[in-house]
Amino acid sequence: MQENRPKKSIPLKYKDVAQHLGVSLRTFKGYVSARRNPPLSRVLSLGRLLGLGKTELASQIRLVKSKWGKPIRIPETINEDFMWLVGIIASDGHIKKSQTIRGTYYHIRVFNKNREIIEKAESVLQRLGCHPQVTSRLDQQLIVEVGSNVLGPIISQFGIPFRRKSLDVFVPDFLLRFPKPLIGAFLAGVFDGDGSYSETKYPRGINTKVRAIVIATGSRRFAWGLHDLLLRLGILSTVVKSDHVQEVMLNNRLAIFPNPVYRVTFRKIADIRRFRDLAPSVKKIPKIDYSQYHNSHAYRTEENRQPYSWVKVKGTVRKKLRSPIKVYNLSVSETETYLASNFIVHNCGRAGRPKYDKFGEALLIARNPDEAEWLMENYVLAQPEKLWSKLAAERVLRPHVLSTVAAGYAHSEEGLYNFFGKTFYAHQYGPRLIRIKIGDILQFLVKQKMVTMEGKDLEASKFGKRVSELYIDPMSAVILRDGLNSRAKSMTDLSLLHLICKTPDLAPRPRPRGSEIDKLIVTAELHRNEFVGDVPDQFVDPLEYENFLSELKASQVLLDWIDEQTEDQILETRKVEPGDLLRLVQGSEWLILATQELGRLFGHKDLLAPLEMLKVRLAKGVRPELVKLTSLEGVGRVRARMLFDAGLKTIEDIKERSLEQLTSIRTIGPSLAKKIKVQAGGLIKADEWEKAKNAKPSEVEQQAILTEYEDSE
Repeated sequence: MQENRPKKSIPLKYKDVAQHLGVSLRTFKGYVSARRNPPLSRVLSLGRLLGLGKTELASQIRLVKSKWGKPIRIPETINEDFMWLVGIIASDGHIKKSQTIRGTYYHIRVFNKNREIIEKAESVLQRLGCHPQVTSRLDQQLIVEVGSNVLGPIISQFGIPFRRKSLDVFVPDFLLRFPKPLIGAFLAGVFDGDGSYSETKYPRGINTKVRAIVIATGSRRFAWGLHDLLLRLGILSTVVKSDHVQEVMLNNRLAIFPNPVYRVTFRKIADIRRFRDLAPSVKKIPKIDYSQYHNSHAYRTEENRQPYSWVKVKGTVRKKLRSPIKVYNLSVSETETYLASNFIVHNCGRAGRPKYDKFGEALLIARNPDEAEWLMENYVLAQPEKLWSKLAAERVLRPHVLSTVAAGYAHSEEGLYNFFGKTFYAHQYGPRLIRIKIGDILQFLVKQKMVTMEGKDLEASKFGKRVSELYIDPMSAVILRDGLNSRAKSMTDLSLLHLICKTPDLAPRPRPRGSEIDKLIVTAELHRNEFVGDVPDQFVDPLEYENFLSELKASQVLLDWIDEQTEDQILETRKVEPGDLLRLVQGSEWLILATQELGRLFGHKDLLAPLEMLKVRLAKGVRPELVKLTSLEGVGRVRARMLFDAGLKTIEDIKERSLEQLTSIRTIGPSLAKKIKVQAGGLIKADEWEKAKNAKPSEVEQQAILTEYEDSE
């Protein structure tokens, strides 16, 4: 190996360095004078002695060679050209290992009829310092080949065996952790070797085509490995096994392949476009635009093709209903539409609600009988859509791994693998990918002392069992535990609410709008002592600070809620919709309960009472003075405030009041007044009840807010 020797001195003599490297003084002097090339192990030892990092040391190395053979130029880091070469060898090449008199010899070959692919393989090998040869056969097959005792063993580490390559090639686990550009380059090489892109005319529609990218291989492990790599790029593929005997002409001879073939296929236009962008291949994949057949604007008049239109409202009429009616709240997010491929589909997926509807209805509108037949075949009589497991998402998998150990379904790491190997995810994708994630999660659980490991035995700790019983993400539990231990300088309701807003269980949090950011920054500065942990620096880590502002906004929304602001007020000031508010309140209520339980577990007794008060206030949306009043059935935040403002500040006050006085309060009728007074322990005389029943009822507001809705059926 030749190197650019760094000019760095150490207070040692040649003899001392030679002894440190484990070589003779004569050999070391040969290294220094460039008469001998030092082995890589000696260079690494010398680098450690000089205090050189791996990156700095790699930059000094020019050429690498084996004991015999020509030197090659290895790049400092794996690049996209190298990964493409690995991919083309894995799909359309091989590495041959043979023994000669002088030792082991490695021979690399790539076969293809596409001259551009052969030229690229030749170019990559030349940039590595190799001297490849290109030959051709009678069947127009081109071959690029090179011998290298350095490159051969390196490439073989990428799952390419020396024998039975077609059946035994696989994708190594470490490749799944590579950056996306390197994964894309590897997949591009595989596609150039054994991949194809096809287009066929769709039987229905105008100028519509069915497109597909297919990669064929004889190795089941390789097929599923490619599937996993495509998932890393955000591409969902299918793997189909074909047992049909393949007959192929090779070297002008009929070759029969009795082994099954596995085809990795994806057809969605979005996936094909993503593959084209992330895996630039020599084989051309055309740029695909969506068909105008799926553009609903094409069927509108010219004046209505704008993204919006104005309709003038002539007037409004306010009408008071004689009796309450059911109201259904329908909402869509900003990016949704009621149309998909020209059909109204919104809410069709929920047509017919269990327990509420006897049957469901959904409409499909056709322009002609032919289209009606097509709709019937593809929407009504078609096979159900495929389901895809989401278990591999780490946030989803973490609590399942912990609960599996806590419940005693698995007592070892291998037991975990066996347990999750029976899941739907493992059935679809194979257990290999999920093993990596389970290992990382288990390491996290052990580090956070939720799971103890003695030898091969796994057992959940008290902390782990409690977290599992609370049904929260272990990451959330760690955030809550650390927050309770570290505390803010001044623990307030904001401190506790901000703590739970930091947890992944409360995601997604409302994002601050541009007009809110300055106000949130000021709020953060005014309440800096009330936050658990350090406030990130706005200029050092802007992304982390943006997340902090999102957490702060969620905390402010919850503070507004327990300060008895109405949904309309919160929508006006915080731009948070009622449905999002309901989700935020319900999630916060459960997380406060979890915080309370963890506080009890870790001995934070002084916080148990404030947490209990905050939990009730979140559930009811009231200030502290209304907590006891809202414990009465039928009394929510609105009625509790009306009772309080009428002078009924305690349950004892309600007990002493008459039904007539209670029914004089707006929104409280005779039946509710009787119910409230009975709960308060008051006595109701028969004549008092008759008088209250016959009195003119006060105006009753129905379903004042979404969070107070109760189904009366």
